[in-house]
Amino acid sequence: MSRSVTRPPAARVRASINKTLVPYLNRLGFTLAPRDDPRRGWYDGRYFSRMREGREHVIAIGRWAFGTQLEILVARGRVDGDYQYLDWRQLGIESNALVCAAVDDVERVVLFVRDAIEAKVVTWLDSPE
Repeated sequence: MSRSVTRPPAARVRASINKTLVPYLNRLGFTLAPRDDPRRGWYDGRYFSRMREGREHVIAIGRWAFGTQLEILVARGRVDGDYQYLDWRQLGIESNALVCAAVDDVERVVLFVRDAIEAKVVTWLDSPE
């Protein structure tokens, strides 16, 4: 029996990220930006930011245009003021690992993102340019 591809409701994605990723990234020193937004928690358009040695680290998570996949952008500020972006494929993470082919996949994908951040992304962010 094949599963049909459905678009997980935005509320399901938002709830999973707020439950799993927000506390984890807060423990790593990230805060949600923009900071002056009165709404609580993560939603499409907000990103995580922290400062390390005067340089900003950014993790942005959003839903792909068709809503069936999460998209992740990771960047670190450089000494010259520009940003360097991480290509997840260099870490051995393929885009298909972020696909939510069914509503039930959302939690699995969010946990995968958390584990990837812990295992590989933080090391890249904290490494010298």
